[in-house]
Amino acid sequence: MITIPNALSVVRLLLVPVLYLLAMRGMHAEFMGLLVVSFLTDLVDGPIARRLNQISDIGAQLDSWADFAVYISLPVWGAWLWPEVMHIQKPYVTAVLVSYIAPVIVGVIKYGRLPSLHTYGAKASALCVGLSVILMFGFRIYLPFRLCVPLAVVTALDEIAAITVLRSWRPNVRTTWHAIRLRRSGLDIAHIPNATASSYHPHGWKGE
Repeated sequence: MITIPNALSVVRLLLVPVLYLLAMRGMHAEFMGLLVVSFLTDLVDGPIARRLNQISDIGAQLDSWADFAVYISLPVWGAWLWPEVMHIQKPYVTAVLVSYIAPVIVGVIKYGRLPSLHTYGAKASALCVGLSVILMFGFRIYLPFRLCVPLAVVTALDEIAAITVLRSWRPNVRTTWHAIRLRRSGLDIAHIPNATASSYHPHGWKGE
């Protein structure tokens, strides 16, 4: 289904090869401008989906794939365009990258696909990293990115715990506590696309 938030996620995915091209050509200003656009699409797609009631499984997965493509590429782009910055920030970049990749690996091993939890911590971490990357690459301001590391680590632990609790794939699980509540209610066993906890009845889902 083509919706505004899904289209924004697709745009973010399509921007990745363009960003690679700009980075390879050393086009710093153009790269930064397009990276800001990419971060903005990530910032607004969730609120738009909720406002227009366009939340969907495919939307959650598209958003996760777009996030994965961008954040896994950031160290590569940084190494090409700002190698001196990456050298200074290497321990912190490594810590954030590991914190991002670890829950993804756990989710793929357990569910066979990206977890797509979109926890509150992940949203806060993405905002922190996005803003601090702009400051780090554009203005050589390093402290904000370093301050993102504890948030990224805590977010990773929360996501891994939530994945461990959930018995089947579910998108948009905000915290480990929400995962525990889903498991206690049995709603985590077999996810029905686009169903919510409010649509659950002991004898089935609304509309079944």
